[in-house]
Amino acid sequence: MKNKPNPNKNKARGKNRPQAPKGKPSATAAAAAKPAASTPTPKAVAQETSPNVSMPFGKKNYFLMLLGLLTIAIGFTAMSLETAEYGFGPLGLYVGPIVVLIGFVIEVFAILHNPNATATNPKQD
Repeated sequence: MKNKPNPNKNKARGKNRPQAPKGKPSATAAAAAKPAASTPTPKAVAQETSPNVSMPFGKKNYFLMLLGLLTIAIGFTAMSLETAEYGFGPLGLYVGPIVVLIGFVIEVFAILHNPNATATNPKQD
């Protein structure tokens, strides 16, 4: 019986790895040849960005977010205070869920409200 050559024998030694053409440098050699970019210091980044940076939420946004959270908490408290069996009274079925829904609407408005928007006149001649 003849021994068949093992096709995986050369792979273990790395002889079948793809190599870059002789005339062109490989991608890793090109990356190694480039000088490393200097990383900016945190102080330089703060000086660079702080004059023109505006916060995404203003004082009114945070107030509305807290108001929305308070409204949601009041709605859940109202639902838990229902004395009817399994919460099937008007407080648990109608009042509480409506108050929670109003709280979520307030939250969406608080997030979408733009504090930097200026009042513009829609009628421009």
